[in-house]
Amino acid sequence: MSSRGTLGKTLDNPAYQRNWLALAIAATDPAHPAHEFFVSRRERMRTRFSGSPLPTSRDSAYLSADEKVTLVLSLNDGLRIQSRLDPGRELLHLLEVFMTLVISPAHPDTGA
Repeated sequence: MSSRGTLGKTLDNPAYQRNWLALAIAATDPAHPAHEFFVSRRERMRTRFSGSPLPTSRDSAYLSADEKVTLVLSLNDGLRIQSRLDPGRELLHLLEVFMTLVISPAHPDTGA
């Protein structure tokens, strides 16, 4: 999953970002029509990660694969907000650095 491909395209479109953020916040209400979409978004991402050959799909020494998905989604959402607050700042490299931290080797005790 390329950070430039997914997040990069949307960061380049300020109106899309504002709409996405407004919708995501509104959808935290279980009665909102988009609530199920955002709840199932996490499961879709979990499926994408688990089907990937990258180590993000496996537990590491410090994080479960499920926790990795939560962190990646949280960072993506946070970067969307930061891109609107400071549009001149380059943020994609932060996602790339973060992904190298999350894609860590398997547990050192097991070698798995």
